[in-house]
Amino acid sequence: MLIGFILSFLVPSYGRLKYRWTYEELVEKSDLIVIATPISVKKRGKSVFPGARMTEEDGSSKPIPAIKTRVKFKVLAVLKGTHEGETLVFNYLRPVPINKLILSGPLVPYFGTHEKRRFLMFLKRDSKEGYTTVSSLVDSLDSVKDLGLWP
Repeated sequence: MLIGFILSFLVPSYGRLKYRWTYEELVEKSDLIVIATPISVKKRGKSVFPGARMTEEDGSSKPIPAIKTRVKFKVLAVLKGTHEGETLVFNYLRPVPINKLILSGPLVPYFGTHEKRRFLMFLKRDSKEGYTTVSSLVDSLDSVKDLGLWP
């Protein structure tokens, strides 16, 4: 047992600190909470995940590339806040497809429009014409819960 404890310090480990949001915090910090389904997804340009880095094979560090993405949602229910209209615009970052494993990388939702999935979303107004997640852009999955298919 002592040998295992000593060896655990010799093996490199990878990870990052990540804040764990409670539902109470998500509700409190949200401007709008909705149940919605995606109807269109558009790429808006290139960016990087703020504060997130990946390590190259040579040991150097560089920002994790991202794609600015805008998703249009059909609002099924408003649980907090007020929202006019049947749709809303959601802005977030998604990873650029690369042929590398990123350990402890960004946790982001996937919004496919080919199947009608419902999402519980904890949102705040962003500087653009729309909403973004209450949680960070790096871990936007914390503010978006997949509720499954809807008829």
